[in-house]
Amino acid sequence: MTIETGVLAGISKDDRDSFVETEALAATSSVKILETIIQNRKVPDAAYYIGRGKVSDLKLRCEELKTNIIVFNNNLKPNQQRNLEDITGKKIIDRCTLILDIFAKHARTTEGKLQVELAQLIYFLPRLSGHGVGLAQFSGGIGARRGPGEKKLELDKRSIRNRIDFLKDKLEVVRKHRKVLRESRKSKGFLNAALVGYTNSGKSTLLNKMTGADVIVENKLFSTLDPTTRKVFMKGGQNLLLTDTVGFIRNLPAELITSFRATLEEIEFADIIVMVLDAGRLDIDIQVDAVYRELKALDVLNKPVITVLNKLDIVTPQRLLRLNNDFPEAIPVSAVKNVNIDKLLSKIALVFNELLTKS
Repeated sequence: MTIETGVLAGISKDDRDSFVETEALAATSSVKILETIIQNRKVPDAAYYIGRGKVSDLKLRCEELKTNIIVFNNNLKPNQQRNLEDITGKKIIDRCTLILDIFAKHARTTEGKLQVELAQLIYFLPRLSGHGVGLAQFSGGIGARRGPGEKKLELDKRSIRNRIDFLKDKLEVVRKHRKVLRESRKSKGFLNAALVGYTNSGKSTLLNKMTGADVIVENKLFSTLDPTTRKVFMKGGQNLLLTDTVGFIRNLPAELITSFRATLEEIEFADIIVMVLDAGRLDIDIQVDAVYRELKALDVLNKPVITVLNKLDIVTPQRLLRLNNDFPEAIPVSAVKNVNIDKLLSKIALVFNELLTKS
């Protein structure tokens, strides 16, 4: 796979960890960041996001580094993206484009490809200029070399709007099918627990350990797009289904939330939410905030939430003590080493029985 190079840009109002995360997103999309340039400003510029003078500096620095890509740490408005292109003559990639590119790369099922294509088209439509596509930055490389929506970008705006309507109709069929499956499970006495968490927090590994499943596990951002549901064999004989869902991330693009509505409904209709946190990440508070923000947007915080501190095997005893103080109700586990999985299952069984008692 060809590795491209680029410069990462942003403003000082964003914390440093967000730049590290965007660099990781870029690496997942096969873009190596050669340098990070941060402008000291608290409010984004309406026309260029960064200051006009800084844009010229970015252009010169790209020429010195012999790279044609500028990656922005934030989601850009269409006019900002066009203005930056006009001045720099470089390919402008924002955070949303990176995430869409990763989703396109990891979409394997028909449903996943439909959802990613819809998100791509919703995102790219306001960025089209003139007749058809006027986005030079998507002529090759990231954002264009892969993805189910690639060919559709050659169409005019009317055709794209028609395609968007078509995809929404197709996904509505998927949504109705999922509803039938859920109702069937409910009628058989099954309750459902949904695994949610920050991307790459180890949800799929945890699903495998808890259910004996063989879901593909990769140490990559957004390696899981399609929800996977497996039966959990509980010691008390309860009928429980566990569903792995797409990971969250800070500033998750609205286009993805819209397109993955059918998938995210698996969280909305779950009886229990199991929030999986990566105990090894120092920015765990930001993880928690990002996950809770999405759960609040889905209006599911009225459900029982069990917090899990995963990757116990890579944290020091001192770190674990601090985490236990910060998250006293959380259950520390290691999905990789199969540590405390029984405690987690016991907690789920306890909540399970409480729900049955209330019903």
